Amino acid sequence: MNHDSIQLDKSFKKLCNTICKSKNSELKGILLSALRAKPQLLEALRNGKGNQFKDL
Repeated sequence: MNHDSIQLDKSFKKLCNTICKSKNSELKGILLSALRAKPQLLEALRNGKGNQFKDL
């Protein structure tokens, strides 16, 4: 699968955004672990409009 072809669902992005803004560090750790397992998802989030995930 080409990294450029990944289309992220709006609800997925909203969930990630909610977790990133959360004060729950355990939840953030789970998200980061999951995204590290799928680097193409992390890359797609970072390259998305708004760049709210650039710190991940």
